Amino acid sequence: MEFKSYRYRVLFRLLLLVVTIFLIVYAFSRFQWYVTRIGLLVILIFQIVDLIRFHERWIKKFSHLLDLIRMNDFSYRFSNSNEDSGIKKFESSMDAILEAYRNLRINKEAHYQYLLTVLEHSKTATLCFDEEGKIHLTNRACRDLFAGVSLSNINTLSSFSPLLLDQLKGDIIEEKQIIHLKRNRIQASFSLSVTSFFLQEQSYRLVSFSDVTAELENQEQESYKKLVRVLIHEIMNSITPITSLSVLLKDVMNTYVPGQMVDKDDLLDLQEGLSTIVDRSKSLTSFVKRYKKISQLPKPVYSNIDLIQLVKHVKVLMQAELNKKGVQLVIKSFSNNSKWISGDHDMLMQVLINLVTNAWHSCIHKENPCIEIGYKILNRQFMLWIRDNGSGMSKEVQENIFVPFFTTKKSGSGIGLSLSKEILRLHNASIHVESEINKGSCFTLGFELLSDENVKE
Repeated sequence: MEFKSYRYRVLFRLLLLVVTIFLIVYAFSRFQWYVTRIGLLVILIFQIVDLIRFHERWIKKFSHLLDLIRMNDFSYRFSNSNEDSGIKKFESSMDAILEAYRNLRINKEAHYQYLLTVLEHSKTATLCFDEEGKIHLTNRACRDLFAGVSLSNINTLSSFSPLLLDQLKGDIIEEKQIIHLKRNRIQASFSLSVTSFFLQEQSYRLVSFSDVTAELENQEQESYKKLVRVLIHEIMNSITPITSLSVLLKDVMNTYVPGQMVDKDDLLDLQEGLSTIVDRSKSLTSFVKRYKKISQLPKPVYSNIDLIQLVKHVKVLMQAELNKKGVQLVIKSFSNNSKWISGDHDMLMQVLINLVTNAWHSCIHKENPCIEIGYKILNRQFMLWIRDNGSGMSKEVQENIFVPFFTTKKSGSGIGLSLSKEILRLHNASIHVESEINKGSCFTLGFELLSDENVKE
């Protein structure tokens, strides 16, 4: 509406200007109208000056508005000036624009303060730094964690932990890492997450430290409890019959009178009892050896390994035996391009053989038993999966499948999968199982691929 007023005023002035020009032309056609000509020319000049000043006054107001917005000054009021009603309406509109910008800035500032308050009260230590190492943001948990360290630049963390500094400035790893830091002189475990983002053409890294000490301790305690239950079960399976037989043999010997002939049945009982004690003692010794095998794994001999060739080697190794059992082994989506990791060839070969063997035992009683091996690459992670169409596992079995000596097989030792998991842990690799009853199981292994430079080395 205010701009219509501006348009009408300009049109009115232009109309007067045209009329004046017409009158001047007419006056010049009359030879004796000298005074009229001069008067009309003065009026024309006055009209032109008035039109220019009128237009400049509106442009000046609008330019002032743009300057205020550019300088984020929204406290000015245009409506305080002594202008006519037409311009005052325009000034009111400009005041409304400044008010909208002012409310927008207030809401933006309130939202920013809200996020800062949430971040400040978060128990997760958080900091943000740019590509030059300058720290732009920290919260209370972060300042408490690095108490005594000036958090102005990321390089100051070298006095706290040089290894941590290398992790923060190194290549970004998508998965969270577990690190160990001292907080208040007490060793604690943290889940480290590093994320990179761009803001106004500037690169930043957002780092978070989540204290997982309690969770890890609870998980460790739960693992200990599971292991102790299995150990007690295995030991009691051997100790209970030995104890019972020892009591029985003691009773037989108590009835024996020196110099008297030993009854044939008693002698047979003694032989069978002692034989059973020997067998159970051997079983207990074998159990201890298996436990020692898990707890004292040799250190891996690292070398560059092509996972594609490793899997193909396993297939060649297992194919003949699986064919005899009628089990189909399928390698899916395997290219000829090498995928290199650093690891111990023999250890990783043993892991794959163990998983394929377990898959074979799971599906051998099914119609058309089949084992599939495939892979996909996610963020420099080589995800290798081994899937079968066997009997599957319940949720309870899946929770305990990697516990040492836990087994669902009558003749199983219960160390294969726990040994495999420990080997993968030594290779900074992961293993995960998904299974459904009567539909089969899928074990997924995650390996960190080597960069091209490391492969050349």
